[in-house]
Amino acid sequence: GTLHATGETKLDDKLTVKGEATFEKNVTAEKDLTVKGTLNTKDVAAETIHISKSEDTTDYKSEGSIIGEGGKLSVSNEKTDKRTNITEKSELNVNEKGTVNWATSTDNATGNVTEGRSEVTADHIKNSVQKTEGGKTFGYDENITETGKVGTATDKDGNRNELTQTATGTENTVTSKDGNKSTTKQEAGSISSTVYDKDGNVKASSEMKEDGSISNNATGDMTNTVGGKQTNIGGGGELNNLPGCQ
Repeated sequence: GTLHATGETKLDDKLTVKGEATFEKNVTAEKDLTVKGTLNTKDVAAETIHISKSEDTTDYKSEGSIIGEGGKLSVSNEKTDKRTNITEKSELNVNEKGTVNWATSTDNATGNVTEGRSEVTADHIKNSVQKTEGGKTFGYDENITETGKVGTATDKDGNRNELTQTATGTENTVTSKDGNKSTTKQEAGSISSTVYDKDGNVKASSEMKEDGSISNNATGDMTNTVGGKQTNIGGGGELNNLPGCQ
């Protein structure tokens, strides 16, 4: 039959509704609300949000969640492929300071991990792709600020390449696994290159300046090969000091 109440209605025990229920005005739940089916809603306003889902099948196991509370938002997902034994994870974190976003792929058999990561704030961006293999971590990372960018690439053998860029110039340093190093600097009025041995000693250098001067220095042999005619013109005279020259 029909139950009609014009005033306040209080139930001290469970309320079971087998058909549809329509509420024409606000509904307040002072305890937890459990929905075993699908919750369809147009808008959601909540101080705290926790949403999670997990699956475990023959081929894979996965778990994902969305958490929002205290001005922070976190979205994460993890999946393990049982056929390849690879676990992949990703996560996005957002608050008033900025965002942190990362993803990893882990080979559970070998322990090798590859990670991509990005961090963004108002005055700083950091991006990286790193791999950990055999106890060694290598890859590429860069830091960006209002003054410029520093990027560094490394490999599993220990070789390293670092590039610094600012408004006034660039500096590029390449270091081998053995410690040998070369550096190139470029500014508005000069370009220079220097080669060092593994002990840090300068072995060769070259510099061009805005006044038109060029300086070349070598601690070893210097070879110039010209296929055609070579013309040397010295406006201020010429000085050759070549010991042992024949």
